[in-house]
Amino acid sequence: MAAVVCTRPGHARSKVVRDGLYGTPGHKRQQYRCTPTNGDPEHRFTPVLPRLCVHGGERCLECEHVMSKDEGPQVPRTYWYSARDITEALRAVGTGMSYIEAANNVRDRANRVWRVRRYHGQLMADWTEVYAPVLWADLKPTRVPERLICDSTPFKVTPTAVRRARRRSTADRRGSSVKAFEVCCVVGADPPFYQPELLALVAVPRVTQAAWEYVLGQLPPGRPLTVLSDEDNSLSNALPVVWPNDPVTGEVTPTFQMCVWHLAKTYRDKAAPLVQRQNVDHPVWAKLETAFRSPQEWRDFCVVARADGGVRVDRWLRRLNRETRVAQQLAATPAGAPRSNRAAEAQLFWLRGRWAGRSGSYRNAERTNRLLQLYVLHRRGVDDPRQYSLVIRRHLGHSNGVADAPRVVTDRGAKPGPGQRVRSSLRA
Repeated sequence: MAAVVCTRPGHARSKVVRDGLYGTPGHKRQQYRCTPTNGDPEHRFTPVLPRLCVHGGERCLECEHVMSKDEGPQVPRTYWYSARDITEALRAVGTGMSYIEAANNVRDRANRVWRVRRYHGQLMADWTEVYAPVLWADLKPTRVPERLICDSTPFKVTPTAVRRARRRSTADRRGSSVKAFEVCCVVGADPPFYQPELLALVAVPRVTQAAWEYVLGQLPPGRPLTVLSDEDNSLSNALPVVWPNDPVTGEVTPTFQMCVWHLAKTYRDKAAPLVQRQNVDHPVWAKLETAFRSPQEWRDFCVVARADGGVRVDRWLRRLNRETRVAQQLAATPAGAPRSNRAAEAQLFWLRGRWAGRSGSYRNAERTNRLLQLYVLHRRGVDDPRQYSLVIRRHLGHSNGVADAPRVVTDRGAKPGPGQRVRSSLRA
């Protein structure tokens, strides 16, 4: 460990010795005495990031160095937990672990075990609020890839009145859940291999044009060539607002492309007439399987579908100008480039599995989005504990070892009265 140096101006070459401990038993920290060489009076001080005292003979878990008493892990001022404890807990939360489980694990690791085990996750909620933006600012994506793949998914909750009625066995279970909020996902892909990389997960009350403008505005600098999604008018309308045509630089609005899987599903479920649905050997189904390989095969499918589809199929092809747009889209898509939003759906499927049974707990938009930032860092593979610890310790060093105050991000609304609650920012 480097020698401890006094941080006061003019005391860089002063004599520094140990001078007692401070703190509670089990969490003692070393204090030092500085004897200046310039004639200033002696004084006590602690480093910007104090270190927990350890028992003699303990070894570092990373390098197996035998530590002296004052070479323990660094801790933020006023904290019981070390920077490494915070790092491990945030990484666990980023993998999808619940706040309660992660908080109990870090309490056990730091010997903060209560007589009665407290099953609450407020500790991790506070750390996520304080440190997730710090990690995100340092490790977030730095550029927008050539192609974006977008999708969204709703999360539903059961209203309190319905839950109470269920306990009385008087509620109808069908249709009792309501949409609470939605999460938008943005995935990028670059040639030549078009390997998908997660760029953003953002929770919004409802997926609207304004919501997509906000989500796309959170992306790093850059302008994609194409944006692929299902037939989402709110997303297509947001593109010219976020990335308008620039006659000076010659940059144009990204091209909006439709997911071919959703196109095929829409035709099967809504557009195919009864005569085709009842005949599994109808030639239209063979043409549908190969329709999205090239513009010519798409035109062949349109001809076969119209043969006995009548007005119903013709209306489906004309809506949103599908017949022309899909042909142009297939002609402009290079080989190997994504043609469906499966990559974004896979990320949302992972998220739904992690939030199963607890999505109703997320009511504050900003705090939820900070949690989602940890998820993105994990899914991108940059949640290395050493890197996390380095970023957090660097941040604390700039603030004299004092962490930001938690529970500052709160929902604002009308003052709650009898039977009233503050309106949640993640509810429509």
